[in-house]
Amino acid sequence: MVCQKVGSMNENGAADFPVSVLFLAEHLDAPEAQLILRLHRAGDRVALMADPERRFCGPLLAAGIPMTDLPPGGWRNRAGERAIARVLETGGYRILHALQNRPLANGLRAVRGRDVRIIAYRGAMHLSWRALWRYRFGGVDRVVCISQAVRDYLRARGMPARRLAVIRKGIAPEMYRPAPRAALSEWGIPADGFVVGCAANMRPGKGIDVLIRAFGRFAGGRNAWLLLAGEVRDARLPRLARRSPAADRIRFAGWRPDAAALMGACDLFAMPTRHREGLGKAVLEAMAQGVPALVTDAGGLPEIVADGRDGRVVQRGSVSALAEALAQFADLPADRRRAMGARAAETIRARFHADDMVRAYRRLYRELLGR
Repeated sequence: MVCQKVGSMNENGAADFPVSVLFLAEHLDAPEAQLILRLHRAGDRVALMADPERRFCGPLLAAGIPMTDLPPGGWRNRAGERAIARVLETGGYRILHALQNRPLANGLRAVRGRDVRIIAYRGAMHLSWRALWRYRFGGVDRVVCISQAVRDYLRARGMPARRLAVIRKGIAPEMYRPAPRAALSEWGIPADGFVVGCAANMRPGKGIDVLIRAFGRFAGGRNAWLLLAGEVRDARLPRLARRSPAADRIRFAGWRPDAAALMGACDLFAMPTRHREGLGKAVLEAMAQGVPALVTDAGGLPEIVADGRDGRVVQRGSVSALAEALAQFADLPADRRRAMGARAAETIRARFHADDMVRAYRRLYRELLGR
């Protein structure tokens, strides 16, 4: 493990001091786990309060990162507050970084009277009045926004600009490997089909109904298939799929731990969100595997995809715009699709890499500590 020393010089030629950060999490995703792991490897002192049985916690435990159970509970979790206060006191952590709102609420009460800087995270474009009050008046030093769109959303609700920072989630491209094309045969998808994939928590705002309608309009007479991975939370979707002109070529895979790899085996990744899309981690994961993306202009999605270069950006909620874009992709020669996919992978390496995310957070931590 390579660690930086106190007083070493960073890549910008400035003095670089290790900091101590306590993370609070109800759950982790892959980019958050990478952030904690890479900070540890860079020489910062990090710890995590979470359920150690949660997904992505294993590599952190294996790396020797201190982990303490965060007692389960709601917005007023007395046991959680006491546990956070104990870890802060014994560990001497200077920054409390809460990855969700409920741990943040309990962390804010736990730090009272302590010289600790508090960072909140916002990855979505919807916010309760309680959460907004907590951000504005509860003692939060910075709210990290996953995209410029989320920052603009919070600014429009009265958050001061000086308390907002934009740090986009970064992924480690080397962690993503596409499944072999043969893996799609589990759903009867032929090797020579044009496959559109979508991995999402399929609630109404994700616009999967628009994608199903657009696919039905575009797919007639084509060897085209739609693979939908994720929990179905919109009861209309199975009915829409059954009534589609392309019903025999629409497949629901359900929740899959290998959803990202399955999307890597597709020809095109689609994210048809209607509204409130903070950024779109599934889009990053697909593009990292060389799959071009078709997204809407909702939220932070246009901050990922350059229209016509590594994918397409179309009007949200428009069946006709989505169907037209699907047809354009399907009609592209294979070499042009591969070139677009290669540019998609380059976009992730250049703009959404985990290393960039870690550097941005290290700068923010040091700014908060006056270094």
